[in-house]
Amino acid sequence: METNMSQEKAIVITIILVGLAVTGVWVYSDRTARQEFKPVTEAVENIPIETFSMNGTVLKVENDQFTFKTGTVQKTAEGNKWVEQEKVVHVTANTILASSDPSAKLSITDLIVGMTVTVLTKSNPFKISEITADKVLIQ
Repeated sequence: METNMSQEKAIVITIILVGLAVTGVWVYSDRTARQEFKPVTEAVENIPIETFSMNGTVLKVENDQFTFKTGTVQKTAEGNKWVEQEKVVHVTANTILASSDPSAKLSITDLIVGMTVTVLTKSNPFKISEITADKVLIQ
């Protein structure tokens, strides 16, 4: 008789645990289904970001600036899409240009059209088209 009670108790506990697991999955999936996808341009607006980074390809090099092609996800009439942009990057005396060779002393004249670069800046590049680089990583 005691064995039957133990089995019944185990069955009840199993049913309760399965019910809790199913409820947890249902609540979690319902909550995540209601979350709307936000493009990066909107998502970063309310986040206190200290440094922004953007990757792209150098299009033009001038004395104290260069232009590169990059892009972001933006809301369009057709939905969320990757939108390419051209950004003008100002290079100052405080801008650090770096590559995989830590001993290399680089300047803006080392940039070549077609190179891939990562630009680090305190300016929000999602709101403005011209930014001042704190660091440019040449790949």
